[in-house]
Amino acid sequence: MTPDGRPRSPLPAERAFVVQLRADADLGSGVITGRIEHVSSGRAALFDSAGELIAWMHDAIVQSSTKRSSRRVAAPRGDERAGHMKGDS
Repeated sequence: MTPDGRPRSPLPAERAFVVQLRADADLGSGVITGRIEHVSSGRAALFDSAGELIAWMHDAIVQSSTKRSSRRVAAPRGDERAGHMKGDS
């Protein structure tokens, strides 16, 4: 439950990230640099600002939900694969 009594939302794996801050990062003064990894896809990137960090997280979530919804396509016919996107392996 949240402090105001509402039930908490689930924590889906598609929204899990690992953030590693550089030794010289100073959150108090707004200096945030490091590396982020999207747990479910394994994609990773370096960031040099809070804005870059949030934008990268947003893009990873959008790409994850796009891939998830494209996999809900009808069963494959012949050699086609349902939900196959360019770059998928």
